[in-house]
Amino acid sequence: MNDYEKSTPIDTTNTNYDEVVTGDSKSSKNNRGKNKLVVIVIVILLLLGALGVFIYYRVVNSKNIFKTLINDTYTYLESNMNTSDTVSGTFNLKVDGTSSDSSTNDMLGILGNIELTGNYGIDYKNKIMNMDIDSKYEGNKLLDVNLYTENSNAYIELVDLYDKYIQMPVEDYDSLFNSTSNIDDTKVVLKSVKDALEKSLKDEYFTKEKIDVDGINTTKTTLKLNKENYNSIKKDVINELLNDNEFLDSASALSDTSVDDIKESLNDSLEEEEFEGADVSIYTKGFDNEFVKFEIVGANDSFSVIQDGDTYNFEVTSNENVIYDGSLKITENKDDVTCNFTINDKQENNSIKLDLSSSTKYDEKIDKLDVSNSVNYENMAEEDTNSIATKLLENETIMKLIEDFSKVSSSSSLSTTDNFGSDSSYDMDSYTY
Repeated sequence: MNDYEKSTPIDTTNTNYDEVVTGDSKSSKNNRGKNKLVVIVIVILLLLGALGVFIYYRVVNSKNIFKTLINDTYTYLESNMNTSDTVSGTFNLKVDGTSSDSSTNDMLGILGNIELTGNYGIDYKNKIMNMDIDSKYEGNKLLDVNLYTENSNAYIELVDLYDKYIQMPVEDYDSLFNSTSNIDDTKVVLKSVKDALEKSLKDEYFTKEKIDVDGINTTKTTLKLNKENYNSIKKDVINELLNDNEFLDSASALSDTSVDDIKESLNDSLEEEEFEGADVSIYTKGFDNEFVKFEIVGANDSFSVIQDGDTYNFEVTSNENVIYDGSLKITENKDDVTCNFTINDKQENNSIKLDLSSSTKYDEKIDKLDVSNSVNYENMAEEDTNSIATKLLENETIMKLIEDFSKVSSSSSLSTTDNFGSDSSYDMDSYTY
C-alpha cells in the first residue's frame, strides 16, 4: 500500500466525516468526491503505465517479436512431447502428382492409385511395437504386412503369402523406445538452448518497417545477420551452454556421450566461420502481433512462409527465380489430425501432393503377440522363398501393378533411346546382356 492509500482510504462505510474533518456537511461531501476522483486518476495512470510497458515490450521492441516466436516454438515442442507409456492409432496415406513429362506423369499416376492404411501400437515401457499395414491399388487389395517387435527382434508377417513370422534382428533396439524415458532431459536441453538464444539477441541486430503483404498492413521485423553478429550470437550461445551444468548433463544423457565430449564439441564450434549474411524477418499485424509471414533472405536464395488461415504457403527462390513452392495444411480435431502437403517443382514442372490422416490414443494396452511360429530370415528354406514368389505372381492386383510399372519403364526407355539421335553407327546387336 502506498502513502496516499494509507492517508486517504477509499470510503465504503457510513463514517461521519463531520467527526473527522472540520467543516460543514457540504464540505465533507466535496472532500469525498475529490478523494474518489484522485483515486480514479491514479488507477488510470497506473493502467496507462502498464499499457506503455506492454506496448514497448510486445509491440515496439523488435527483439521481443523474435523472443515471442522462440518462446511459442519452445512451448509447442514441449507441450507435444509424449509422456504416455503407450501410443496407438490409425493412419491413411495417399500420394498423387502430375508432371509435364509424360513418363513421370504416368509414374505419378500409378502412385496416385496406391493407398496405404494401417493401425499401430507402441509400448514404450515394455518395449514392444505392433503395426498392421494394408495396401490397395486401384481400390483392390494389394498386399497386407504386419510388423511386430520385441526383445531386439522384428517379426514380419506377409499375410496370405507365408504362414510364419520372418524374424530379423534390430540393432540399437532400445533407442526406438526412448521417447518417454529421456523426456526430462529433452526438456532441459530445449529450454537451455532457448534461454541461451534469447540472451544472445541484442537490440542493435534488428530493424523494423511497415510493409504491405497481399493487401495486409504488416510490421516487418528483421534480424539482420552478418559475419560479425552471426559469430557473436554463436559465441554467446555456446558459452552460455558451456556454463550450464544441467544442459551438459542432459545433453550427455541424450547423446550417450560424456560431458567432456559435449564440451569438446561445443568448443570446436566456437571457431569463427565465413558467413555471407542473411535477413531473417517476421511479418506481423495488429496490436497483438498476429503472425503473417516468415522469411529468410540470403545472398542469392530465399525461403518464405505465409499464413492463410490454417494453411501455410511456402516458396523457395534462387537468383530471384522460384524453384519450389507449395502449401501445408494441418487440421486438428482433438486426437484426429489431417495433413495436406503439396510441393511444386517449378523448374521441372512437377507437382506432388501428400494426404495423411491419423487418429491417436494414449495409455491403451498394447498386446504381446505369440511369435513362436517364426523363422530367422537367414534360415528360410529355398522352397519357402519360391512359394512366396509364386503367391505374389498369383495376386492379380500385384501383377496389374507390375504390368503398369513395366509399361511406364518401357516408354521411358524408348524416350531415352530417342535421345541418342539418328547416328546409324549405334548397333543394338553389339550390346551384350
